[in-house]
Amino acid sequence: RGPLAAVLFAAAVCCSPVSASQKETRSDAKTDCSRGGLGFGTDCDVVPSCNKFSPNKIDYHDPDVAVFDNIWNETACCALCQQHNDARPPSAPNSTNCTIAVWHGFGTCHLKSTAAEPFNSTTVVALQPIPVPPVVPLRFASIYTDHVVLQAAPLRSVVWGFANVPLGTPVTVTVDGPEVFAVQGALLPLPSGTPYSDQWIWRAVLPATAASLEPHSITVSAIGDNATIIDVLFGDVYICGGQSNMEYSINGSNGAIIKHPPINDSNSEITTMKRSEYSAIRLIRAGHRTSTGPSLELPPPAQGGETYAPVLGWTHPCPTIDGEVTCRVDMSALCWLFGRNIFNGLADRGTPRPIGMIESCWSGSPDEAWSTADGLKQCGLPGKANGGMYQGMIRPLLNTTIKGAIWYQGEEDAPHPAGVGGYNCTFPTMVKSWRSGWLEGTGETDPLFPFGLVQLNSVGNKSVYNNPPGVSNASSAFEPGFAGLRWSQTSGHGYVPNPSQPNTFMAVSYDTPDSPPQFDVHSPFKQPTAARLARGALAVIYNVSVDTISPLVGRVSRTADQRGLVVEITNVGQGVAPLRSSRGFEVLVDGKWLSVPVTTATATAVTIPQVPTAAKKLRYNWYDNPCGYGCFECAVYVNVNKLGNWSGEMDFLPLPPFMVDLLV
Repeated sequence: RGPLAAVLFAAAVCCSPVSASQKETRSDAKTDCSRGGLGFGTDCDVVPSCNKFSPNKIDYHDPDVAVFDNIWNETACCALCQQHNDARPPSAPNSTNCTIAVWHGFGTCHLKSTAAEPFNSTTVVALQPIPVPPVVPLRFASIYTDHVVLQAAPLRSVVWGFANVPLGTPVTVTVDGPEVFAVQGALLPLPSGTPYSDQWIWRAVLPATAASLEPHSITVSAIGDNATIIDVLFGDVYICGGQSNMEYSINGSNGAIIKHPPINDSNSEITTMKRSEYSAIRLIRAGHRTSTGPSLELPPPAQGGETYAPVLGWTHPCPTIDGEVTCRVDMSALCWLFGRNIFNGLADRGTPRPIGMIESCWSGSPDEAWSTADGLKQCGLPGKANGGMYQGMIRPLLNTTIKGAIWYQGEEDAPHPAGVGGYNCTFPTMVKSWRSGWLEGTGETDPLFPFGLVQLNSVGNKSVYNNPPGVSNASSAFEPGFAGLRWSQTSGHGYVPNPSQPNTFMAVSYDTPDSPPQFDVHSPFKQPTAARLARGALAVIYNVSVDTISPLVGRVSRTADQRGLVVEITNVGQGVAPLRSSRGFEVLVDGKWLSVPVTTATATAVTIPQVPTAAKKLRYNWYDNPCGYGCFECAVYVNVNKLGNWSGEMDFLPLPPFMVDLLV
């Protein structure tokens, strides 16, 4: 299919125009809705909206109202809206076309064809066609703007865009003028059915260019016409994907509205963003879009929370907007902090290089939405109507050379860690589909590009020890819930990399829960997670010497008196730290889990003095919130040397959860 891959295939389908009544609904709602929301349509931008008037008047018997059960988030609700449209026979009257979705948030999605009164406190989303860029002789694709970071050597960076010139016209791409270097671009036809009126797509592969803090300009030219982007840096480019904990921004917004408190110590973090050296870190945030076919360009973002206007294209961390320095508080906190930590870790070692961070994530999304149809089929989901976010928010990036990706997601998939369509299959398969897609799209991105993930944080305050209720199969590590999902995130190995997940690194986060009384799944303590993720990246990607990335469980044996267990710890860094708690370990006895307190620690092991001889399995921290209500309250940590002085970098790391058979 050529170097542009399937990104440039398939038709895009536009949604129905938005009626005047729907526009009125949107303008009413902005200050009166008790909850906001975003939906999506096939290659359509989204408009959040609510209707404060006449609640409780949806007529569910109206033939224009479709009701679907067991829909647990607005993402799935709005996907059904598009499916409803796609399935509508061409002869059906326009009145049956769904242009508004109403999400009650507790199990039912109602698709409406009019703007008539939804309930109070519901999410309503109107779909409207994507604005098509004006036709000009030459332009760069929207992922390439002023201030962009392009991937540096040893990889070659791909650039592309749109052209309206006669067939056979030479297209030239130059960096800092022809006296530095110029390459000939190729003209390729646009896929049929796209909303674009352009004639061609131009594409060029730049020579491998060393990472540098020096800015460049890049110009594409053809028969007297040209387009230029300036302040371009060559460095390392990362994708930030996932759901709400990745989208959780510095100011507490999730893509459009304020949903959470600002991250911990946010004022200090925002002040730090203004440091002059961080101008070499560049940021771009995608909007929300799902698509039944490949999209060409990223959707633009919505506002960044309350009155924070959307920022289009690449920027410095604190760009000047309308004459004022405005820091990117709308950006994913984890994405920013990870990029900053990588920059600091390299600069502190005398090898500074620009870092580009691309945020493309969506709250409440399952991993199936980010995978390919082929990948879903491999996991037993041949009829799964999903993959829409892959098409709308990942495909537009596949022609851009990248260094790697980081991922924080899984909460939405906690009910099905294994089995048909289980996360232990869909997640590693999704990563494989990304890697193959980027290789095909660029011909340059590493086919095993490094992939970092965050193991799920804690949620709730109901850790139960000693035979927890509601367990259908006590011996299974893949029991539905956060504990089983954490195990699935490592494909059942308990660690990465592993045979199913090569060139992967992971940050453990379950010891940084949200504070009482919320006990929410969205912890504001993003700094430790970002620091642990950066530790893995610096070691795996940049060969920075670290004493350990993460401790792991080793051999388990009986104590000398045969009454207890000695649990050896590997990758201990500077040694196992003094125990912070006695709880967390359990053994399986006669089909029930029994808590067994841990009492002592040496530099390389911990001891559980009393364990029944009939115990068959040992597990550690196997609950939604296993460690307590505050940060860093798990039992077992190892001491480590800090890699830097950035926020969240600690001199200890937690032992990840595990489950092992007892053969003693």
